[in-house]
Amino acid sequence: METPIINGILQINISGGAYFQVLHPDMVTVYTFSRTFFIDDAGILKTYDNFTLTPQVNFSPPFNNPIAINDSGQISVFISGVWVVVGQIMAVLFATPSALIDLGNGYYGASDSSGPPNIGVPGSGGLFENVKISFTNLNPAGSRRSIAVLKVKVDDYKGILDRAKGVSSAMNKNSAIYTNPNPLLGAIDAQVLVVQGFIDKVNTGDHSFIASRNEAAVTLYNMLKNELIYVNKRGNYDRAILILSGFPVNKFPEPQPIPDKVVIKRVEDGKEPNTAKFFIMQIGQRYVFYNIQTTLTPDDETSWKTLVTVKSSMKLIVPGLENQVLMWYRIAAGNAHGMGQWSNRISFISQN
Repeated sequence: METPIINGILQINISGGAYFQVLHPDMVTVYTFSRTFFIDDAGILKTYDNFTLTPQVNFSPPFNNPIAINDSGQISVFISGVWVVVGQIMAVLFATPSALIDLGNGYYGASDSSGPPNIGVPGSGGLFENVKISFTNLNPAGSRRSIAVLKVKVDDYKGILDRAKGVSSAMNKNSAIYTNPNPLLGAIDAQVLVVQGFIDKVNTGDHSFIASRNEAAVTLYNMLKNELIYVNKRGNYDRAILILSGFPVNKFPEPQPIPDKVVIKRVEDGKEPNTAKFFIMQIGQRYVFYNIQTTLTPDDETSWKTLVTVKSSMKLIVPGLENQVLMWYRIAAGNAHGMGQWSNRISFISQN
């Protein structure tokens, strides 16, 4: 499959023994459980295997607004200060899920023995009373676009002063682009002189002006933060425009392959009661997230359920375990280009 353009990565989980309904690229309806979805370049929510969630959910370009999914599966996008509903995730239940046809890679087809699909809104009562949706935004839409950044600490008065001078000079030179700076560049220049004046007094040995110097630098820092908001709105993710502001501009992450197969070194009881801590071989890639799944019956692929999704290999902690119960676990790593292979499964009995 051709590598899709990733605009947002959502780990969407479904509970209560329910499935998602997705459409195979060959237009065949199949079913899957908790997994990672992405928003493709056309704004359509799909699995990494390019299966479209149905009913279809469409996001309007440029896909860089905050996204929320409530436990009943309603999808909303924050647009112009208001949450706008853009779609609804439906849940599917079967009378005999063990009779579903295993299509591989976590996808299943209905059979005569499984019974027909029962489709409903999660948590709506009846069969769907105990079905809930949860999600994690693993790579917020728009996060890979160029933005101007401050890259100076609030207590670095010299760095603040230099950044303010550079921004004022660059934006003045490019006034045809930055036509209405906020705050005005004259106000920034005036505050630069205030900070410089206190620095000069301290440098002559009058340390009574240290506090005033620091306070004036914080004021200048806050002015730069406000100017940064203006610059990013004006630049609208266009690196060529943003770089003319004098602010540093972040770089696109380097393309990376799909993460390697996770290797679990060991698992032990966590510091908190009823938790387990996993230790793995390091993947050696940035922008990686990890899915941890568990089951009581490892040979039944349909029984594997996602427990947690985390962004750091140092925080592979599973909560809510039952003492003295043998559970099986596996971990897979993913990034903006896809999911890696599942690790070898490992068993563990919590003792705390």
